[in-house]
Amino acid sequence: MGLKSFSFSDVLSFGWHVMKDNFLFFVGVLLVLFLISLPGQILDSIAAHHPEKIPPFLAFTLLPLTLIIEIIVGIGFIKITLAFCDGQQPKFTTLFYAQNCFWRYIGTGLLYCLIVMSPFIAAALLTTLLFATTYIPHSNLFVFFVAGIIMVVLSIKFSFCFYFVIDKKIGPINALRASSQTTMGAKWSLFVFGILCALINLAGALCFIIGLFLTFPTIMVAMALVYRQLSTKTPELAELGICCPDVQFAPEVPSAPGSKPERTIPPGLTIRLSSMSVPDRQHGSPISTATNIQPETVRGKSNSLLPAIILSVVAILAITAYCLWPATKGTVSTPKRMQVTGILYSEDNPSAIVNGEVVKEGDIINDVKVVKIHKKNVEFESNGIKWTQEAQEPPSPQKQCSN
Repeated sequence: MGLKSFSFSDVLSFGWHVMKDNFLFFVGVLLVLFLISLPGQILDSIAAHHPEKIPPFLAFTLLPLTLIIEIIVGIGFIKITLAFCDGQQPKFTTLFYAQNCFWRYIGTGLLYCLIVMSPFIAAALLTTLLFATTYIPHSNLFVFFVAGIIMVVLSIKFSFCFYFVIDKKIGPINALRASSQTTMGAKWSLFVFGILCALINLAGALCFIIGLFLTFPTIMVAMALVYRQLSTKTPELAELGICCPDVQFAPEVPSAPGSKPERTIPPGLTIRLSSMSVPDRQHGSPISTATNIQPETVRGKSNSLLPAIILSVVAILAITAYCLWPATKGTVSTPKRMQVTGILYSEDNPSAIVNGEVVKEGDIINDVKVVKIHKKNVEFESNGIKWTQEAQEPPSPQKQCSN
């Protein structure tokens, strides 16, 4: 099989035009993605600072439910990008339609992670054996460097497996095989294109995150178009029973003088399915876009998951906020309630007088834990916040009377 190539500028230009013409549509999609990932981000933030404040049921119920919804929306987002590449205008509810490939997508993801991570696992086992038998200077760095290169190659080789599962509705094994054949001869181009896309998204993130509303949809649509183009250049896919539409770049379709060129998609791109007519480059005849092949969302299938997903997202956000709100509240007034009036220090059994009570290390008074008793101060902890207070003399009766 010869080398395959695609034009970086052409696919990025197509993605930019699609994003620009459907900007508000993509803003809504990205806002939904953000709201769905918000509970997980809140839990991660609380776990990093106050892990004891996270109820156990959150880790076993809300987190898996959030992950399932994120997978469903991820499938829908790929369907949206593929629909734009096919010259269709997808509906917003496409974002929640994943019934026909959800479990295949999960299985493909597990196999993909296992394959990509296998070099790292092998490197860890190899370095363990090397250190157990003999020591070779810098051998572990070399082994993990080689494993990293292999992981990058494998991730590129099978990068289109999810597209085949969603687009062609095939199983995980055939999807991995199809991706392997599609990326053959184009791995270096895909590697460079991936770095370019990462830099573009980084630039968008540096623009106060707002830039991601421009760069992320552009990159995703461009990547879907790369999948379309490379799959059409892979006749070996017919062995797996996969028939791909013919996608090619063509000049603008001329129109009547004084009018705008007729296009159903952004400039420079012509998508031709089996029932589409081939554009005539010599005479510049119009392109017929009539076809019976349409995405499922265009045919108007019912979407029974949408109400359930909306209710689940609302429930997740409400329960997460209710359960984690006490952990996010400050405890500025807690140190003021503690009054250390004496310290009886000894290395074996120190004690202190706090709020008129004799306490030892580990005791809890007014929901405040005595962490450590030093010679001149006492260390307290409450709601994950630690502070120290020095011993003070108790107010005398005369001062109390004068007050």
